[in-house]
Amino acid sequence: MTRYGAANALAWDRLHPRLTRRAAWLDHGDLPVLEGTLIQLTVQHLPGDRDPKPLWLRSSRTGVCPSHVDNLWQAFLRRFDLSCRGR
Repeated sequence: MTRYGAANALAWDRLHPRLTRRAAWLDHGDLPVLEGTLIQLTVQHLPGDRDPKPLWLRSSRTGVCPSHVDNLWQAFLRRFDLSCRGR
């Protein structure tokens, strides 16, 4: 992770967003509970000496093990890194 320095990931299992009656949920009956895993990723630095802010990711899977959490954020960074290089 030479581009970002040390990375630290924290994960919380079975969290769910608070849905409101807007847009797609406007005419819906009881609102569903959509549990998932919330991941907070912090990195030491960003390319170009920019100040990093925490990155929040959400997976719809619950009960994930630490290695799966690592796979999730690494896949996100890899995809983001590839899409930014094309600019």
